[in-house]
Amino acid sequence: MVSLGAFAPRTVAAAEPEPEPEPEPVASARPKPASEAEVARVRVELSVWRGGDRTDEGERIPRRRAQVDGRATYELVRPAVAGQRLILLDYAELLRDEPHELDEIALSTYVAGVSERARMTVEAAQADGRALASTRAGGRRDIVIELPAGATEVQVDYRVEVPHRYWPLGCVWRRCSLSGAVAPLPSERARGGIWLPADGRVVTPVEWVVERARFAAVPDWTPGTAPTPEQDRALAGQELVVTRESINTRAPIAYPSVFWGPRWQHSERWHRGVHLRILHINRRPGAQYPNENILNPIRDVAGHVTSIATDAIDLAGVIGIEPPPDAELTVVQGPLRSDVSMFHPSAVMVSDQYLELLGTKRLAKFHDIQVARSICDLLSYGQFAGRHDPSTDLWLSGSFGVALATLWQRARELRDEYAVDLLASLTFIPSIDSFLYTGQAAFSSAYFRGSEDQWPVRNHPLFFAHELPSGRRIHEKLSDLLTEREMAEFYATMADSPDSDPQIVAEQVWGRELGWFFDQWLGPYPKVDYAITDLRSTRREDGRWHHEITVTRDSDRPLVEPIQIYVDERGGQDHYLVWNGEAEPGAALLDQPSKAQHVFVLDTERKLRAVRLDPRSRLVETSRIPVDRLNRGDNNDPLFNNRKPAKARFIYTGIGLNVAASELATAKTAQARINAITAFFAFESSLRRDLRRTGSFLVFTDPETNVGGSAGINFYFGEKRNRQRRRLRLRMSTSVAWLNTGGLDAAGGLRIIQSTRLSHDTRKFGLWPERGHLISAGISSAQTLRLDGETDHRYALDLDLGWAQLWRVAHHHVIASLIEASVVVPLASELEFRSLNRGGGIGRLSGFTSNELFGRGVARAALEYRHVILDDLRLPLFNLIFVRTLSGALFGGVASVSGCDSYAGWFGAQSWYGQVGYGLAARLQWFGVVPQFIRVDAAVPLGRRRGVACLGETLPEYLGEVQGIEDVGRLLPPFNINVTFNQPF
Repeated sequence: MVSLGAFAPRTVAAAEPEPEPEPEPVASARPKPASEAEVARVRVELSVWRGGDRTDEGERIPRRRAQVDGRATYELVRPAVAGQRLILLDYAELLRDEPHELDEIALSTYVAGVSERARMTVEAAQADGRALASTRAGGRRDIVIELPAGATEVQVDYRVEVPHRYWPLGCVWRRCSLSGAVAPLPSERARGGIWLPADGRVVTPVEWVVERARFAAVPDWTPGTAPTPEQDRALAGQELVVTRESINTRAPIAYPSVFWGPRWQHSERWHRGVHLRILHINRRPGAQYPNENILNPIRDVAGHVTSIATDAIDLAGVIGIEPPPDAELTVVQGPLRSDVSMFHPSAVMVSDQYLELLGTKRLAKFHDIQVARSICDLLSYGQFAGRHDPSTDLWLSGSFGVALATLWQRARELRDEYAVDLLASLTFIPSIDSFLYTGQAAFSSAYFRGSEDQWPVRNHPLFFAHELPSGRRIHEKLSDLLTEREMAEFYATMADSPDSDPQIVAEQVWGRELGWFFDQWLGPYPKVDYAITDLRSTRREDGRWHHEITVTRDSDRPLVEPIQIYVDERGGQDHYLVWNGEAEPGAALLDQPSKAQHVFVLDTERKLRAVRLDPRSRLVETSRIPVDRLNRGDNNDPLFNNRKPAKARFIYTGIGLNVAASELATAKTAQARINAITAFFAFESSLRRDLRRTGSFLVFTDPETNVGGSAGINFYFGEKRNRQRRRLRLRMSTSVAWLNTGGLDAAGGLRIIQSTRLSHDTRKFGLWPERGHLISAGISSAQTLRLDGETDHRYALDLDLGWAQLWRVAHHHVIASLIEASVVVPLASELEFRSLNRGGGIGRLSGFTSNELFGRGVARAALEYRHVILDDLRLPLFNLIFVRTLSGALFGGVASVSGCDSYAGWFGAQSWYGQVGYGLAARLQWFGVVPQFIRVDAAVPLGRRRGVACLGETLPEYLGEVQGIEDVGRLLPPFNINVTFNQPF
């Protein structure tokens, strides 16, 4: 709690508030335009054409999609006057394109396979039998209907094309949700703060009457009734579910929910007069919550949801918003991927991947809390919908829902713990480090603390047409001002008097004016960056330490936002210091500077170990550091300067394993078998959240090396390609390798390589990127030093360049191309086989073995078609690893290899080799969260030749000599099998 005295020109008494002058109109007080008609009720008739049905026009609906023909009748509050318009929101129009600028992980939560658009076409609009003119307006393509004088209702015929897309609107595995596209939605202008865009609109809650909803192919069957044998055959095991009422049956709602698909498992229970109805996909396991088996692949979804819902209803009764008798609370499980669960006015959606993670109570709570939040939002929405203007009801019910969910969490005795708290000591594991600092994970918003609901895409029907915040922001920002007791009083008052103005109630509870607060926060979040810019510590004569800590705020607009810093004293106590955010005490909000500084003063017994800004992760920051020509765009982590001193990090970034399975199977010596396996352990160090430079370390073995190690430093420049990496990298490294003598070179020794490489990488994700490129060029010098007293040391210079490009055809369909070339130049010595460039093996032409193709110069071109075979898989391996996708790669490539003693013949007719092959890849998730990858390729060599001279030997016959066999053909399989744990390029 902080005090904002400058924003308290008056004291607000709880009983008799002082009168004040009439304020100037602002966005939060805009009256509803008289030119817009108001809707009192919507009557809807729906005919659902399932995937595979043939419509009355004879058109067959694609099996993975659906079509809904509807008629909506809008009853007006009062007869229209001349010039009035009815403005309806088209939610389906939001989904006309796939979301842009998302990485592969985030995008896969919104689209399912090839991107398909949703579409709503309005075929007719009538009032009292007269045809009406309708147009599309604005970037959202709102439906605007011109009304004649005296019109009392408007009838709209429409058709919704439901795409193959994850919920809230779409069909996956034939489970479909209509969500906010049930009909064009009545709307009015959004009301909020002074920075709220004027074109925003909110859905107007009204009374919805679903007069008829049916499967068009089974028109004589009514949902909820037992089908006849003939109807049952026509239904083909599918059901249609309509939720049409708020949990508070008195309240209007923004829209009803409609679902259909293969029959759900139904679990029902009555609790305190409320009918709980849970529609889940799998049967309940034998061991049910709270006694379920941690390794059981089937989780008790119904048990978890029932327990959460009953506890939430109990809490709602305690605080005074208990649903009325005979209310219904419906939870439907389906292919929702952007969130664990999602609240809608008459139902809660739960993802089909809910609880698909290691089933300990400590981890499962991350999913359970999200379900609790959605159920609490539903309970709160039923309490407040229709009480105030729709904009106020939207954030107020959401804020109340957050408060109720927080009480639920406390009642469950669940720790206020998020992923960063749970996993902070495990960041040496690369997947954990990546998960925490890139956000590239399924349901990433469920695992991180903050004061803002993060929406990569505002695809919720209640939020898609405006920039008002969810209630989470208002609740969290109010709790920065009010004490816990005052927050409880605010919510208790609103529960007792739900029609009261929440701003006035908050002012009465706090005793200060809050107009500035709602003007500031009811709109887009400001772009603001905080930084600890100075830390000065001096020792006093009495031995104590005096500290001055300067915090700088840089925002794109005037801002008052309380912040906290944490001071860790060496061997002493912790200190929490708060700045209320005022830069100009007494000045109005618009007179506050956008850039400001505050100096915290603290005396301690000992030196400081560290200072951290925003230790509870309550701020949302955007980098505002000035950029230059090399640093275009948002290229800094805005949290890097939130700690003094910056914390160091050292992690292992992965284990690499490539197995040339065919070479391993055909090898005749132990050394040759070992040489068929390439493995490495990679490590990285840097300052935490530093996007400028990192150190990297590698321990490896390969066909030429018993054991080796390398160390390098990476300098990063340019724009960010994801939250952890920037696009341009300059890498300088040195490696040392102890060479084996069991390969093609009889002499061993110690090889030292110094290399410099410049690369430009725009791929947002590393494991299975779908777009972007990697362009690189490098130069390295190698010295091979003999350790057995011999003096035939070898020296060489190597130059290479390459360009890999990903050409995205559609989601999960990618053409990947590669062009690369490398040359080696001997320096005052002869070359060895290990010094030459290779044309075969994993990472090259994998249809050939790694010891077949050598040359001073090698140029290669490769092409792959990468595609998904099976998606949306839910295959658990001990609930530790979940197989999500099986994909394939059809690939081919050619290479031109020069001679070993000169560059003669390079690109000549006899220098070309090729391959074709196919690979299978599995995309996995550790703990149900962190992405992983494995791939198995089968490649056929093209143009294999024998009798090629190289360094005085004849290939491939020399391979047999090295392993002591006469028939070298046994070492050259007709196709190669290779196993890798990363993409080939």
